[in-house]
Amino acid sequence: MTVPRLLITVCVGLAFASPPPAAASRPRSRTVQREFSPLKPPEFKPVRRHRPSRTPLSVALKRAHQLWAVEPCGDHYRVQLTTLPPDVRGHAAWREPATSLGAFTTPSGVWTDCVIQLPAAAWTPEGVASEWPDECSVVLHEWGHLTGHPHSDEPGEPPEPPGMTQEQFEVMRSAPPVDLPRCGWQP
Repeated sequence: MTVPRLLITVCVGLAFASPPPAAASRPRSRTVQREFSPLKPPEFKPVRRHRPSRTPLSVALKRAHQLWAVEPCGDHYRVQLTTLPPDVRGHAAWREPATSLGAFTTPSGVWTDCVIQLPAAAWTPEGVASEWPDECSVVLHEWGHLTGHPHSDEPGEPPEPPGMTQEQFEVMRSAPPVDLPRCGWQP
């Protein structure tokens, strides 16, 4: 008999062989029992689910996203807590392509270096506790700039720009009112 035929015969014989008596009498279980040594405890790795942080700034950004229903600058933006002049509550900055004809003339999705700058002192726990509605409204306003909207009360702007809701229009005033319906009294 040749080696290949011998191998085939052995494999077929093993396939039809009956299980050993000890294995046949044991009930099959779907759970696997493991023995753990007290000297080496089992490794326990809990499932980590991503939970977005619940900081006041993340809450304000979420509410801005709900208002505008679009990510600014094609979702390539950053928020920077920094030192701003005392009369500046927030600032949005970006770079438009070299082919741009001026501010807000190209779609915001092609802008680069997009950043919302906010005063760091206003986003401390004390600052948020005392000024939350104002600070949240500033985030809504600056997000609007990064989605391509100028101030709604500048000369030459239509009284109700197309594609903007009344709420968005109010948020984009150069001195936006406090947006209590969207921001609430606290985060």
